[in-house]
Amino acid sequence: MLPLLIYFGITIWCYSWIPDPQDRKFFRLQEIIRIPGVYYLYFVLGFIVLYVFLQIEKACGKEKLTKPPSPVKQALWLSSSIFVYSIMIGLSIAAEYLDIKLGLTNLMIMFVGIFMLGVTVTSMFLKQAIPLRINSKLVDEMHLSDRPEEGKGCDNESFERN
Repeated sequence: MLPLLIYFGITIWCYSWIPDPQDRKFFRLQEIIRIPGVYYLYFVLGFIVLYVFLQIEKACGKEKLTKPPSPVKQALWLSSSIFVYSIMIGLSIAAEYLDIKLGLTNLMIMFVGIFMLGVTVTSMFLKQAIPLRINSKLVDEMHLSDRPEEGKGCDNESFERN
């Protein structure tokens, strides 16, 4: 409990003596509440967006994979992921080039929201390109088909059945 009180004491002291342009002393104290609050809100919003995307994927009837996606599909999903990142970089460059004057905190809040949404979309694209679950039949076909006795042993212990 004592370290927490020391932390709060030092934080309040640091933010209390820095005056703003109108010579108000405790004005900046709201930053240490508002900025983390925005991040927590974006965490919840990111969870909701990811959950919605997963529900859309589930509603589309995506079945268990019996073979990996074709190289063309993988290339398209990976290209889409890179395109989303290039949009985010383009927005950052445009904001700098246009010299948008919203204030540092407001720009941070705006870009964290945009980037959070972009990263969520990108993660769904990568999930399509690199599937996480492939059934055991495919694993056998991919890693054991060149063995004379199929299903007996494997180079990678993680693929062996119990």
